[in-house]
Amino acid sequence: MKKIIVLCILLLGLITGCVSYTELNELGIVSALGIEEIDQQIQLTANFILPQKDDGESTYQSTCFQSRGTTIEEALNNLYLQVSKKIDLAHLELVAIDTTIAQEDLNKILQFFLQEPTARNNFPIVLMKEVNAKELLENENQKDTIAHLLTMNQIAQGTTFSLSLENMARQLLEEKNTVIPVVSSKDHIPTTEGLAIIQDNKLKDYLTLEESNAYLYLSNQINSFTLIPSNSNQTSEIIVKENHTIISSHQNKIQIEIQSTIESKENNVDLKENYEKEVKKRIDSLIKKTQDNKMDLLHFLTLIYRNDYNFYEHNKTNLFEQLTYEITFHTTIQYPNLKTEGVLI
Repeated sequence: MKKIIVLCILLLGLITGCVSYTELNELGIVSALGIEEIDQQIQLTANFILPQKDDGESTYQSTCFQSRGTTIEEALNNLYLQVSKKIDLAHLELVAIDTTIAQEDLNKILQFFLQEPTARNNFPIVLMKEVNAKELLENENQKDTIAHLLTMNQIAQGTTFSLSLENMARQLLEEKNTVIPVVSSKDHIPTTEGLAIIQDNKLKDYLTLEESNAYLYLSNQINSFTLIPSNSNQTSEIIVKENHTIISSHQNKIQIEIQSTIESKENNVDLKENYEKEVKKRIDSLIKKTQDNKMDLLHFLTLIYRNDYNFYEHNKTNLFEQLTYEITFHTTIQYPNLKTEGVLI
């Protein structure tokens, strides 16, 4: 009896192995996807990783295919005419959308991925500006370059970050607005271009690099980066070693507390003043833009609603336009060890 059980287990393992191999060999894994609107049709640019078998060894080939359709579903189905493999979206590492679709309605894109059973929605999503999907995604390594760019830019310049489709959909559902990282290309090399504002599922405006940096400050996504002040006596860069932003509210007043540790190679007595003045200028510009356009991009009303519901209910009419704010800095300066020249006697 025991021999029969052991034999059945061995046979089951062999059968399972064959089935898994067959499925993998027939799979077309999409690693990156570009979504554009061209001639009133949806055009998909898909970077496929296709498993191959060569002399008994498993290898992978990266290939880019394009297709069109009146909807994303139809364009995806038309990819089968070229790939002839089962299309798998479970390993998406990047989705890039063009400005035409973003200006019309992002809801159809969000609904497609949220309802697609094979797709995981934790992949980064970016907006393409003045670049097409084929140029951006044709090289298999480009998606890794873009993902790396978003991460490194946040560290080096603090003007963008990696946003997942899942978080973007959640913010649009709860707050009606969010931002999306913008990417472009110079000499076929991907570059980051700060952030764009999405409101009511449509592209509304772009933030400057300074305003994008202010958004990261106010959303507490600045960890460390290098800041170059403008219009000041500071001639060298300021390195932000650590930062933590706390935002609270009291009635219609927003209180912003910025705790920073900064460093500079230059022994400048105005270092703290220059740093705080520059950050405040960027935040002022961002808040002014949001109030002028009546976009609660920083979700101040939600903060007031949670902190003081009674005040919110009695004052919610035109409350956003009546908001005031105060910025308090707690800045610590660190100076690196500077080498000094001496004279040997």
